[in-house]
Amino acid sequence: MTEPAVFVSSANSLQNSPGGKQICTREYLETVEAAGFAPTIVDFTFRRDWSARIRRKLRPNPYRNALPDDLLPRIANAVGSTGAKWVFFNLTELTPLAEPLKQLQPGAGIAVLSHGAESVDDFHSLRIKAAVTLKRSATIRERLKLADQLMDEAAARPFIDHMFVLAPFEAEYERWLGAPGVTWVPRQIVRKPLDWKPVQGRIGFVATLDHWPTIEALERWLPELATRVGDLVRLRLVGGPEAEGRIFASRFPFIDFIGNLDEKALRAEASTWTCYPQPLFCWGRGCSTKLATALAWGVPVATTPQGIRGYSWKAGGVTLGETPADVAESSVRLALDDEFRRAAKQAVDEAAATAPTLDEVARLIRSSLDSA
Repeated sequence: MTEPAVFVSSANSLQNSPGGKQICTREYLETVEAAGFAPTIVDFTFRRDWSARIRRKLRPNPYRNALPDDLLPRIANAVGSTGAKWVFFNLTELTPLAEPLKQLQPGAGIAVLSHGAESVDDFHSLRIKAAVTLKRSATIRERLKLADQLMDEAAARPFIDHMFVLAPFEAEYERWLGAPGVTWVPRQIVRKPLDWKPVQGRIGFVATLDHWPTIEALERWLPELATRVGDLVRLRLVGGPEAEGRIFASRFPFIDFIGNLDEKALRAEASTWTCYPQPLFCWGRGCSTKLATALAWGVPVATTPQGIRGYSWKAGGVTLGETPADVAESSVRLALDDEFRRAAKQAVDEAAATAPTLDEVARLIRSSLDSA
């Protein structure tokens, strides 16, 4: 037996593309369905009209002037026509609708499927931008924007019946914001093993190169890697924008900048990598979907505790380090030491095989809502 529900999401998040937001949306939707719900999807496009753009320019905030005016009545109508007891908000940007929806449909529970609170990454972006650009600190306008976001996040939380988050630290963050009920939903690993034929000395990294946490990772990790690679190790850098990739390649001669690749080409490229480093050093929003990709491929991983946030497994694991030097050392060892690499390969395969299953996570969601 299934029960009706309403699943609210941006149209972009529902696209069948390899982006992190799209991957997490598909996983959330599949899990909601496995938990016994038959979701009616209400999709929308964020406002891009001139009025909204001007107001966002004057008061930049992801929780204001972003949602179309007809979205709230469309959600309320979907609840009324289906008799849904639960409305799932896919993205925290939808949380301003919680209070008015409760007024229109007081019998409906609201569950937020969080991809991470906006304020988490905005804080890190300001911090990292200041450090990388050698600014002393964020501007007054940037600080006011962050404070505005925090206040809006806190204001919405009492009207949300349950928050589902992608990492344990975000569960505590949501409780700090005032969410009455929070559950961490661990990531699932859908195995898609490569025909793995690693080329000695070749490591690979996939990144959005203008994302501030990634910029921080590369700025801290690449100098450490430079002192260890010698002439035996090459880093294959996949991603974009192209301008940023070429700048990194010009600064570090051991980098081969590949650019963006489609899924087929990326799998072919990754099948030649000895390892996949994930040198993350801040507790960013949500989790890293790229780690799930590496684990699904069965490629050895060198990363940090921040890099594995949101994941759990019963056996095996990844090669962990605390510092940029640790991750650089592990990366080079995986690139050159066959025996160490074979053991790391076995460990990631065990981790992927013992990660939470769809049914396990679905039961977690169901029990959380039943007790809400």
